[in-house]
Amino acid sequence: MAMEKRLAVLSAKLERAIELLDVRIGVDVQLQNAAVLDSIAKTAHGQFLLQRTVEGLSTIAISYFLFGIYQLRLGWPT
Repeated sequence: MAMEKRLAVLSAKLERAIELLDVRIGVDVQLQNAAVLDSIAKTAHGQFLLQRTVEGLSTIAISYFLFGIYQLRLGWPT
């Protein structure tokens, strides 16, 4: 009986240790996921800024060329 009681106590302690390890692993995975998501968010923000810059420069370039065509059509000196 004493041996069975010891085994039961040992089994309960092992189960608790395994549960704690599972929680620890879960927390570590969540921290890693948060870091990955943060990295993705920073990359997406950088891509957005780059896209906005390219669109702005494209607008300027198109305006410049349209103005040049307009000047040629009116016969203005260049």
